[in-house]
Amino acid sequence: MFNVLTQKWIGAPMDQYVIWEQLGVGSTAKTYLAINRISRKKVVLKVLPRRLRPILSQEFSLLRKLKHDHIVRVYQKEFQVDSKHDWLIMEHVRGIELFEFLKRSAHLPEKV
Repeated sequence: MFNVLTQKWIGAPMDQYVIWEQLGVGSTAKTYLAINRISRKKVVLKVLPRRLRPILSQEFSLLRKLKHDHIVRVYQKEFQVDSKHDWLIMEHVRGIELFEFLKRSAHLPEKV
């Protein structure tokens, strides 16, 4: 795991966003709930180490092309958040992750 956005960043303004809370941690990224300071809209900031910029760019390009009610929308990418990190700004969707849903129910319904 990597060290990104320490607890001191919670509540701190980042450009037009204020980071509200950490949502999750994966092997390559951390996600944070943030609020747009102008629109007050909730978004998710997916933060990755700068060394993974090619992966971030590819993910952004692919997600921008997908438009479906069951796929999270990506709004923009930001490079050089600080000297070590880049981020994706994504739609905030309430609920549980797909993996957690599958652990609980063992399968997806045919009609979603």
